[in-house]
Amino acid sequence: MKFEEGTSQYPVGKMRELDASRETLPAAEVKNKVRYINPGIDSPFRMIIGEPTNIGVFLSGKLQAGKNSIRLEAESYHRRSLLLGRVIFGEKNKPGTRRQLFRDAVVKGSGNIKEASDESFNPPEAEEILRAEGKKSWGIIGLESATHDAEKSEEFHNLGMRVSRVIAIIELEEIIFEGEKISIAEAKQKGIIEASVTPVLEVRAFGTDNRLLDVQDQAHSPERKRIILEDARLLVAEELGEDPANFDLHKYAAWLAKTVGNNVGLMGKSGYTHGILSQGHNITLDGCIVDLESVSKIKNPEDREIDYGDARGALLTLFMSIFNSPMNSSEIEEVLKEYDSAYNEAIADKSD
Repeated sequence: MKFEEGTSQYPVGKMRELDASRETLPAAEVKNKVRYINPGIDSPFRMIIGEPTNIGVFLSGKLQAGKNSIRLEAESYHRRSLLLGRVIFGEKNKPGTRRQLFRDAVVKGSGNIKEASDESFNPPEAEEILRAEGKKSWGIIGLESATHDAEKSEEFHNLGMRVSRVIAIIELEEIIFEGEKISIAEAKQKGIIEASVTPVLEVRAFGTDNRLLDVQDQAHSPERKRIILEDARLLVAEELGEDPANFDLHKYAAWLAKTVGNNVGLMGKSGYTHGILSQGHNITLDGCIVDLESVSKIKNPEDREIDYGDARGALLTLFMSIFNSPMNSSEIEEVLKEYDSAYNEAIADKSD
């Protein structure tokens, strides 16, 4: 779904209510240097390649609070991602297309929210945990993965897909572990970080960073879930130029189903598979496919069907929740027809 030429509405949504109900974790600035800046985005942050930036932060946990100590918004299912802030910014103007606007700026790779907090998320007491497990260090993202995400997000965006965009990649020169700042070299010596990994922060741009799964998050109160869903509905209405009073949940659900179907179809047609779309953690409530470091070339024909089925199942679960209807209700079946139709149209080879 390509952005059409015209004037975008500012994506405000329910920003004030989200800010008022947010839960936060302590973070602190660590030594870093900027490796990459997306030339196509007007970044809301001051960054220069090769120099440090004040958004190079890491979850601080037990670290003594200091002048650089801040608190960043966290979601229990978002693992190693934190919200830097909600601020209106966008991509640079391109002739013939409507400028893509963003509101949520997110940093990924700043440490991992303690897994034990998933069931009873308590940010003031939760702290990051880094641990080596196989070839992964939880809470860390490597340069190779972040670069792959950045490349695929631009490629998919140019195909007409809705995706998150990478604003910048920042190399970490130290992390915080057990309340102390330590160098990356020391972290590797201690086995905290895989020796072959270059740990970075991936700064990303979203409309909303909230995912389909967040509406089912048991850590959220019913009111928080209502705000998250209402925020997404209003964001989409603002983008489309629709009167929010007329753009009800049914219209929003139909739009979301159609948009996700188009995304998954275009991805499959381009020869790629995501592989991690089940439950809807990697699908935002404004229809973006995100976390593209898992994207790979399709090796088997069934890979397309897996992505198709996983995304459809995630939408089904969301719609059952927001409409309080069984999966075979006519209401949900009608909405999912939008998904199927958009997917089939997008994946069809028009050259045949």
